[in-house]
Amino acid sequence: MSWQEEMKRIMAKAEEQFRQEQSIIGIDVGLSSVKVVQLANVNGAMSIVKAALVDIGGLPGDQKEALASLKVAMVGFDVQRAKIVAVINCPQTCTRKIIAPHMPKKELAQAVRWEAKNVIPFSLEGALIDFEILGEISENNVRKNVISVAATPKTTVDKLVSLFAKADIQIAAMIPVSLSLQNLMAHAHQENQILAVVEMGASVTELNIFREGQLAFSRKLPIAGNDITKAMTSALMSSQGKVELSVEEAERIKKEYGIPSGDQEGMIDGKIQPIQLLSLIRPHIEQLASEIDRSFDFFREESRGGKVNKIILFGGGANLKSLGEALKNELEIDIEIGDSFQGFSVLPEAVHDRDRERSRYDLAIGAALSRAEKINLLPIELKEKTKRFIEMVSLKGIGVGIAVSILLFYVGLHIQWFSLNKKMSALRLEERTLAPRLKKLQTSILISGIFKDRPYWEDVLKELSHVVPPEIQMTYLRADDDMVHLKGNILPSGRDSQAVLSGFMLTLEEGIFQDVSLVQTQKQAGKENIAEFEITCKVE
Repeated sequence: MSWQEEMKRIMAKAEEQFRQEQSIIGIDVGLSSVKVVQLANVNGAMSIVKAALVDIGGLPGDQKEALASLKVAMVGFDVQRAKIVAVINCPQTCTRKIIAPHMPKKELAQAVRWEAKNVIPFSLEGALIDFEILGEISENNVRKNVISVAATPKTTVDKLVSLFAKADIQIAAMIPVSLSLQNLMAHAHQENQILAVVEMGASVTELNIFREGQLAFSRKLPIAGNDITKAMTSALMSSQGKVELSVEEAERIKKEYGIPSGDQEGMIDGKIQPIQLLSLIRPHIEQLASEIDRSFDFFREESRGGKVNKIILFGGGANLKSLGEALKNELEIDIEIGDSFQGFSVLPEAVHDRDRERSRYDLAIGAALSRAEKINLLPIELKEKTKRFIEMVSLKGIGVGIAVSILLFYVGLHIQWFSLNKKMSALRLEERTLAPRLKKLQTSILISGIFKDRPYWEDVLKELSHVVPPEIQMTYLRADDDMVHLKGNILPSGRDSQAVLSGFMLTLEEGIFQDVSLVQTQKQAGKENIAEFEITCKVE
């Protein structure tokens, strides 16, 4: 085999490795349940390969019960080559937009923390903050950054980190509810609308407004599922005497009957009349509607007239029967029960009881859509630890296969120094003898030896393994001195292919690559929904 043929064989193996998409697992640990979802690119489509929902028993906030439920939920998930992203949700965790002067990134972090004091509704002493630059604006000919800032109490993160550590789960990132929902909206809802998403959990309800898939407004609401349950336990006096439901009875009746109508007859569980139950629940539904309406007023002021077109209900509270109808009557706006699986290919047997639980997987799926490259509320020391862990996994999954191939390439070059016809059989025998020994070598030692004469290869492969988005499939890689040539396909994902490619090129520029240039882009022959592209760039 000539060295040119050997090179082609090596690059074919490298391309095959690039095509193996790393899956992402999203985890949502709520007060009453644990939701876990694993996404992967299957035949060019973002697919749900497995999902699990496990209710948490015991008293609310019981960490032992939460840990047991988390371990049960994680059974059967393939975590070997997966990034794991968790949602963090508590009454204080929030996301806000700020405007900050344009300045170097090293100085921007301190400026963001200072500006955040004016918009974050709790003390930032000991809080964890992260931010993302959304774009630039000009005010009086002065460049300024539009920044999305997320903040959470460190105690909340510490509690979750401890929980995951006890379950032996390595978390790549923690993201707020708003970012998780933004990922979901951007993937599943492409309408040119302003959508309000109400995520109603047991202890926290959050309203987020999205304009064309991007977060425009975020606010916590004071009414959650447990508040309605608690209201149902209030004592009532009737002709039958005192009526009072236990917490367990109230929760079961709430799930089974929802919000009863005023003209409904009979007794519920032989204990309470529908009209009595309605009298306990109605004030909280009216308060919820009032808070949503106030939030819309705030949004209209901030956006100078922006009008919400529709409300989508997610979370366990979305399953409360007649809640959508009650809010529609109060707010006079279209209400829709959210379907977390909209826009995804769902593998057979991946989700149990899909119809009943379709509104509860939203945060887990939104987390799984995150690439853990933007806002991340993990403490800095855990971010560094996670980064090293991900690099190790990426090198094992991609680097080792490419490294071994490149090693064989150098062996092929060495063969040219001798008589190919006379030495080929002996060298093949030597290669077979060395193979078992190569498997025992540590990955880091192997790669450092391989890249001794080409130091930038390792950085190139590491960087690409981190920044290639799920919508892009790499098909070709070549390096000439400090110039790298990339080719690939833009897979159908619901997003505009040009936007996907532009985002990929911008991400390349933020790393070790410079002078990223688009050589060409065209539709793939015979596949009009797949675009091919070619990019060149330099390595620092």
